[in-house]
Amino acid sequence: MLGPNGPAVTGIKLPVLICPTSSLANPIPVSKFQVLTPSYVGVSGASATGPPGSAFPETRIRNFSACSGHVGQMS
Repeated sequence: MLGPNGPAVTGIKLPVLICPTSSLANPIPVSKFQVLTPSYVGVSGASATGPPGSAFPETRIRNFSACSGHVGQMS
């Protein structure tokens, strides 16, 4: 259920949120609405070492495993 926002978002597509090579259905039905589901994975650009010569390495990177079996890192 989308509450009062359902009518406002139904059928809206924002191409910048949809990966052109994704095979995921978009939009998807949620209750009586058609809702956009972003198909890009969040990428923050953090690196444990930073770019070569960088004085700003990211020290808060943690490994994680999603419930779907995918693994990655998050900062």
